[in-house]
Amino acid sequence: MYGKNGRGTAAGKYQTNEKPGMATKPLRTEQKYLEFNFVTCYDRKKGKPEKRPTLFM
Repeated sequence: MYGKNGRGTAAGKYQTNEKPGMATKPLRTEQKYLEFNFVTCYDRKKGKPEKRPTLFM
């Protein structure tokens, strides 16, 4: 479930951050609030990994 550039955020795909206790699937019934989840992704332009917030829809 990774994008083209390593662990970049791919639009329309579900992001899973391999940590226990984190939501790996979006909850269809409870969409009252948006949950930010920070996923480390590798930026090829900068050449270093960075933390980027991804939205669980």
